[in-house]
Amino acid sequence: MADEWADFRQSVGDEWGGFRAQPQRSFGEKLSNFARNVYNNPPPTISGIAQDIKNAPQSAATLALGDPTQEEAHAAAGNVFRLAPPLTSAGAAARMGMTAGRVAPLPPPPARPTVTLPEVGAAAEAGYKGARTDALAAPISKDTFGALRTDLEETLHAAGERANVQPVYDEISKHIPSKAGDVQDLANLRLGLRHMRGEDAKAADLILPKVEAAIPPEIMQQIKIADANYGPAKVGQRFDARLAKKEMQAAGHHTSALGDKFRAAATEELNAPSGRFLHPQDQAALRELNAGTTGQDLMRFAWKFGGALPHSIGAAATLTTGNPLMSALPFASMGMRAAYNRSVVNQARATQAAMLQRSPLYMQRMADHAATVAAHQREMAAQAEMNAARQGLLGRAAAPSLLGAQQQPLLPAPQ
Repeated sequence: MADEWADFRQSVGDEWGGFRAQPQRSFGEKLSNFARNVYNNPPPTISGIAQDIKNAPQSAATLALGDPTQEEAHAAAGNVFRLAPPLTSAGAAARMGMTAGRVAPLPPPPARPTVTLPEVGAAAEAGYKGARTDALAAPISKDTFGALRTDLEETLHAAGERANVQPVYDEISKHIPSKAGDVQDLANLRLGLRHMRGEDAKAADLILPKVEAAIPPEIMQQIKIADANYGPAKVGQRFDARLAKKEMQAAGHHTSALGDKFRAAATEELNAPSGRFLHPQDQAALRELNAGTTGQDLMRFAWKFGGALPHSIGAAATLTTGNPLMSALPFASMGMRAAYNRSVVNQARATQAAMLQRSPLYMQRMADHAATVAAHQREMAAQAEMNAARQGLLGRAAAPSLLGAQQQPLLPAPQ
């Protein structure tokens, strides 16, 4: 044992006796070695890859079944190993059914919901029908009816509303029976009170909250939603009918302005019994339509002023002033009337559309649309992330062949 270690060099202090430090290579030597390595192992080319594919079956057979020499084994293994990166990249792209430049398209955004006059009217009818079914199934005792009737009449009497509002007392007597009934009796009383006009309407407003409080909350909620749909739908229907009628009247009268008729229709709608139950923004929009704009008033004044001048006066003004434009004033007023009518009609249509968009039906559709948009945004984010992942995966798979990465030989180079 001692003889085996006889020639082993002993360390002296912190240094090894006889140990030679490896010399450091210069930058020039490193660059020379790199150039030599690239020359001996060039990156694959299209023609080289094609030749490797052509030789691959023979190379595989040589390695698996033959008895190659060291040189033959080295050449065959190098052929197979060089072919692996391009085939891997192409296979990855083929399995994904796409290339690095193609990604799955993002889904289109959902369209903004719309609402039409018939749809809002149908929603109101459906709401009233459901509320009526529930009201008929909710009985009310004789004593409950008697107590409510006494309370309503005492409220009116205490406010000084007596024989002067006899129609309101008659409405109470008509809809509150002297025997047992159901909630639909109260719903009918509420509807009758809402149709009152003038002083009767003011008296009806005193007892209307008590009638609504006597109706079960879930049924009252259905009725109010139906009312909110019914208001703009019914106003829109009446507004269309009024506008059509005014248009016919204006067409049959030379001096009539269609814009004036439209503004009058807004006033008529506000003065209708149901006008006091419209949404405050709907009432404000109808008032704005009736009042008109400064531009509309200027066009109306120009039309009225020019139209009031007979053609003879225009001709005389031309002769007096020498300005031929004076005779054109009556004709210019016709253009002003057309512009004024068109402006008011556009405002009327915009008012009608805005009222429909404040209906519960449209609000519900917008809420559903918001949920759809949120889901769409999540889907787009997921799709974009998947596209990015696919592009990155394809890029990594194709990198060895596209960038010409150097591969290490499987077998040592022949000596």
